[in-house]
Amino acid sequence: MRITRQAALTAVVASLVACDAPAPTSIQDAPSPRPTMQLTGELGAAVVQGQVSTPSGAGLRTVTVFAMQSASGQATGSYRVEFSATGLYFVTTVSCVDIVGNRAFIAGHITETNIPVVRLGTVSYFYVSDNGKPHPVDQVPADVMSTAKFNDPLGEDVVFCTQHPLSLPVLSGLTGDIDIR
Repeated sequence: MRITRQAALTAVVASLVACDAPAPTSIQDAPSPRPTMQLTGELGAAVVQGQVSTPSGAGLRTVTVFAMQSASGQATGSYRVEFSATGLYFVTTVSCVDIVGNRAFIAGHITETNIPVVRLGTVSYFYVSDNGKPHPVDQVPADVMSTAKFNDPLGEDVVFCTQHPLSLPVLSGLTGDIDIR
């Protein structure tokens, strides 16, 4: 039995729309990242998902991401950046994802925040490198993630995803895992 591209896309969208749980109020309340979706074959989709943390002040900066790019280039998903010491956060709806090797460039529009200097509707972006599952015995290095830029003007999301700049500072002390498939 062969599944058409339209039927597969409809099934994926229906399963995502069916998730009707209330939004978490903090990263501690949030469910762990969505289960791995391996979308291959005719769909040709790319998925970036996971959660990483790094020291920030007296607490942690935690980034949770689920972003998908279809074979046609349409991006969906979101990411959340939260600072545990203060409870401050912002959420970005993904507008573009571009994967080059083990590195993903993710950008979108800020849709929610409780940080006074972060402006709704502006552009945020970051990049991440997936180095595999961290494992001390095999000495696999941790994933690499840049800081998340915010408050950029509209259109900068597309520039970031097409030009792949590596000028953002890289976060140190990263723990967790981001998967790029």
